[in-house]
Amino acid sequence: MATFVIETYLSRARVADLDAAIARLRAAALPPARHVRSFFVPEDETCFHVVEGPSLDVVRAVTDRAGLRAERIVRATP
Repeated sequence: MATFVIETYLSRARVADLDAAIARLRAAALPPARHVRSFFVPEDETCFHVVEGPSLDVVRAVTDRAGLRAERIVRATP
């Protein structure tokens, strides 16, 4: 299973929306995909979501189902 990082914009003023975004992502990550973790970088107003999945296409579909607007999705290496 590959690991992907989904990068999204989130303003500091809307940081309260992060929990809802994570919940939508977890609900959208149907097997074989899996949400691993998310973290917010306030200085950059950027949120990173780590998702495991078999392919970039599957992770894009998860992102779409979660209603997230990805700035980019990249494969990560351990």
